[in-house]
Amino acid sequence: AVDLTMRSVNLVLGFYGRLHIAEYIGLAAVLIAGFWLVRDGAVSIGTATAAALYFHSLFGPVNAALVLLDDAQSAAAGLARL
Repeated sequence: AVDLTMRSVNLVLGFYGRLHIAEYIGLAAVLIAGFWLVRDGAVSIGTATAAALYFHSLFGPVNAALVLLDDAQSAAAGLARL
C-alpha cells in the first residue's frame, strides 16, 4: 500500500512539474507573439495582454482538478487504512 501511494505521489508531482513547464513555455510563446504583433502594429497592447491573461487563466481549472484528485487519493488511502 505504501509502495502504491509513493508511486502515485511521484506521478502527481511529475505531472505538476510538466504542467508548470507547459504553462511557462506557452505563456512565453504568447508573450513573444504578442510583442511581435504589437511591434508590427497588428494588435494593440491591450489585446496582447488579454491574450496572455486568457492563456494563463486556462491553467487554473486544471490545477483545481489536480488538487481535487490529490484530496480524493488521500481520502482513499485513509479509508484503506481502516
